[in-house]
Amino acid sequence: MFSRCKSLRKNNLSNFNNNIVTYMSYMFNGCKLLIKINLSNFNTNNLKDMSFMFNHCETLEELDFYNFI
Repeated sequence: MFSRCKSLRKNNLSNFNNNIVTYMSYMFNGCKLLIKINLSNFNTNNLKDMSFMFNHCETLEELDFYNFI
């Protein structure tokens, strides 16, 4: 979804409806400038694969998982 977004620095997905999503592998792969992401209220009930979701996110400093289901 956001893989290789070279200019992405911050992302707020707290209102993102992902109730039926099953695969999020490599979702932020290669977002080398990503420093902050809000995944609070994320629903992972149907997820089967989150592998390498933050692969090569070397600058990631803040990850908000408040109410992560």
